[in-house]
Amino acid sequence: SSDKFRGVSYSWAPIGVPVLDACLMRLECGLEDERRAGDHVIFWGRVQYLQLPDEAPVNPMVCYRRTYRSLTPPAM
Repeated sequence: SSDKFRGVSYSWAPIGVPVLDACLMRLECGLEDERRAGDHVIFWGRVQYLQLPDEAPVNPMVCYRRTYRSLTPPAM
């Protein structure tokens, strides 16, 4: 069997799942509910663990409506 985490730094989260060490934030959820919507399944999660960086905040980006966007509001 291949090791899908080979060469990647990771550790074990309090809820027992592997998490990447080099990340801006960790948000881990337990399954709260799931619903079918056509040919999709939508999963709702309840946050069980949140870890933020110790250093100054960075300017993360998110994918929204098929493009990457900054979470920081534009300068006035």
